[in-house]
Amino acid sequence: SSIVSQKVSIVANVPYYLSAQLIKWMVKQGDVLAESILMFQLEVVDKFCAMPSERSYTCLSVYTQFYFDVSKLFKVSRKCFRPIPNVESAVLRIVPRSSLADVDVTVFFAMVRSCFWGRRKTIKRALLDSPYISLDRQCVEVSQFDTFSHKRGEVLGMDDFLTLYTCVKPYVRSVSIDS
Repeated sequence: SSIVSQKVSIVANVPYYLSAQLIKWMVKQGDVLAESILMFQLEVVDKFCAMPSERSYTCLSVYTQFYFDVSKLFKVSRKCFRPIPNVESAVLRIVPRSSLADVDVTVFFAMVRSCFWGRRKTIKRALLDSPYISLDRQCVEVSQFDTFSHKRGEVLGMDDFLTLYTCVKPYVRSVSIDS
């Protein structure tokens, strides 16, 4: 942001190992980014764009979709490259959201991460046992929490996570620094 006076776009073919780091960096640069067109490994694009209950839906999906509108534009066959890699690619369109939900992102993403950490656990169990967030056990007694308590994180959409956040936020005792 210190070297540009107008919004910029990024057009790149991104190596697999840099995918998540690039998205996190783009979040920090959000105020100077315009639409970006990026090619990633197909499975990474599928994670960025995944919807609840899809196999590739993860915490990274929620993180990316919280900050960006994302859409898979098209697949790119591995036969388009020399030497031919063992993976398919896809082109992704990323546009920073003009407004974000009013949340404490540290708490919000610690909660989301907890819901996916306990992927085979119910949300109630995952949040109470989480290494990322410590909650007062009274939060599970809130009637609105009961809507989520027997579900799993991979079935919740963004609106669900935001609603769950409003239930959980008053009961947060601490958040792990690495979340």
